[in-house]
Amino acid sequence: MLWAREAVQKHLADTYKVIDPKGIEELKPVKIGGIDQWLHIRGNNRDNPVLLYLHGGPGAPMIGFEDAALIPWEEYFTVVRWDQRQTGKSYYPANDETRAAYH
Repeated sequence: MLWAREAVQKHLADTYKVIDPKGIEELKPVKIGGIDQWLHIRGNNRDNPVLLYLHGGPGAPMIGFEDAALIPWEEYFTVVRWDQRQTGKSYYPANDETRAAYH
C-alpha cells in the first residue's frame, strides 16, 4: 500500500507545485519553545507579505489539506501554514521530558 501513498503524494506535489521563479515552496521544521514545529511556506512571489494560517484548534493539522483551498491567496501573499505543537508533523510523543519543555 505504500506505493499508493507515494503515487498520491507525487500527484499532489506535481499538481500544486509553485512554478514561478520568484516563488517559494518549503516544508521545514523550526524550533519554537524548544520543540520542532513544522511550517509549510508557499507563494508565487517571496516578496509578497506573509499570511500566517493558524488552523482551528488542537489536534487539527492542516498542512497538506489546505493547499487547494489556499492556492488563490498565494498570488498575493506568502502563505505560511503552521502545524502547531502536538499536531500533524509537529506531533511528539507525550512523556515527562517533552512535557517539561512546556512548563
